[in-house]
Amino acid sequence: MKTLLPTKSKSAIRKELKKRKYENLELVETIEKYLKKKRGYVFKMPKRGSPVILLLSGGLDSVVVWKLLMDTYHLHVYPFVNKSSPQEYRSVAFFSKQFQSLRYFHEPFFADDLLSNKGFATLMRTNRIHPQQLLANLLPDGTVKMPSIKSIQSILPYFAAAYAQLLQYSHNIICRTILCGITSLDGEVVPSQTLASIRCTNLSLCLVNADHEWQYASLLFEPELYHSLSKDQSVALGRDMGLPLDKTWSCHLRTRKHCGECIACIYRKMAFMKSHTLDTTTYLHHDHPSLIARIKKRLTNWFG
Repeated sequence: MKTLLPTKSKSAIRKELKKRKYENLELVETIEKYLKKKRGYVFKMPKRGSPVILLLSGGLDSVVVWKLLMDTYHLHVYPFVNKSSPQEYRSVAFFSKQFQSLRYFHEPFFADDLLSNKGFATLMRTNRIHPQQLLANLLPDGTVKMPSIKSIQSILPYFAAAYAQLLQYSHNIICRTILCGITSLDGEVVPSQTLASIRCTNLSLCLVNADHEWQYASLLFEPELYHSLSKDQSVALGRDMGLPLDKTWSCHLRTRKHCGECIACIYRKMAFMKSHTLDTTTYLHHDHPSLIARIKKRLTNWFG
């Protein structure tokens, strides 16, 4: 199958994963051995014209995957969106208009606040955090390292599976593949986005549905496809496909424009820089002359 995506050998991918803090290759191998025994494969792309569900956020990576699945893989894509912010909604709405003439396009399904974001959002306000946790996360400069709910995104595939069953019962559309836009480096800082976590979710979907045909994977980070793409490679793909990447949304804050300083904005800027792609995103905070120094300082504050 012709693909725009660069490839890498499985051994090279495993060698990289061995160095990562949150990866568990022993678990990955155990699950893959089980899946091969039960269905004969770990993961395989559905045939041309098949339906797939895409976990779509309106972010750069998931939008790139959306276009690839329709244009390159010729799959009917049913996007599943947990609408968590107006900015993400605008991004999805914009690209829906861009893609609606494509043969394999289907309107996104919006699940309004499945994760009760109003409740979780309180955890991002320092006046709602327990004093002991404030002290535990206090940085030398007097700011607080904001906590995050690391498992939130890991439950989205289960809601997507419920959507798949809705498609089956209401439209007789049989879909057992759920895809996402996790990149190869995301698991270095987010445990729920490691290959081990992806494989565990896949296994769990098979077990809870009593059906070993269920698949969960990332198009950008799947050793069975020889894919292990970083965010800058995702940017390059979007650029080469002519996507207006400035219309995607990455920022963690609910500001009118990208803040330019949160960890998502920093990774976004770095990806554009590394891929030698002009970043036309409008940021509230412009770059300091020593951008690399600021990036290192902020990464140290977040993850140090």
